[in-house]
Amino acid sequence: DVMEERSDVDIQLLAVPGVRNALVTDYAMESVERRFDALYLMDIEERDASDNVINTSAPVSVSNTVNAFIARDLDNSFAAAYAPDVIIPDPSTGTNVKCPPSVAVLGAIGLNDRLKFPWFAPAGYNRGVLNSTVEINTKLNRSNLDDLYDAAQ
Repeated sequence: DVMEERSDVDIQLLAVPGVRNALVTDYAMESVERRFDALYLMDIEERDASDNVINTSAPVSVSNTVNAFIARDLDNSFAAAYAPDVIIPDPSTGTNVKCPPSVAVLGAIGLNDRLKFPWFAPAGYNRGVLNSTVEINTKLNRSNLDDLYDAAQ
């Protein structure tokens, strides 16, 4: 509620990495939409082959994840949804750790703003590369990518 008040908080991006619960993400989307001046970077719930929300290290079913996201029937120009999780290096331990995708997206947007102006898209080989990301947690094939593109409509 505090973040929603434009005169109290000056933000351009809202991210709550790892928080995927639909009640929370819907509330965040609605709050950013009411502000009308910011973008919410949302991590979506990932689902397994049995269509259960993943809370462990179970393999992700991309089709079940996409279908569950489409079923939410969201219509909001002030939010961008991301999946799957990414693997990034942890400099404090020297190991690779799994992180929500919004972490990598924040890095891409920060890199974009450093290289160009904020109104340039964080895309392509110069501004869209996720240098901090070692790999994604779930390998995507062409069919998975088609499903993700269809969900973006």
